[in-house]
Amino acid sequence: LIAENLGMRPTVAWLFRETASLKPSVALGASVFFADSTDAGVHAGFGLTWEMNRNLGVLVGGSVEHFPGAPEPLNRTVLLLSAGVQARAF
Repeated sequence: LIAENLGMRPTVAWLFRETASLKPSVALGASVFFADSTDAGVHAGFGLTWEMNRNLGVLVGGSVEHFPGAPEPLNRTVLLLSAGVQARAF
């Protein structure tokens, strides 16, 4: 993660219906930011990928991040929405 403070997010994701063109997924992980101290939180998300063909896909998703030790005035729980395109050469 690259922002005002660097961080990382190790995550495990499960894809369902791997052979279908619409693929739902869920993810669980941890988020760690390196600011004045190391702040860790939890991450849970969901998504949907539509593979138009074997080389191109579109994805949308959402997740919730919770940082129990975040200092005020920072939000401890945030909602993140995402969208993207996957392109594969092989």
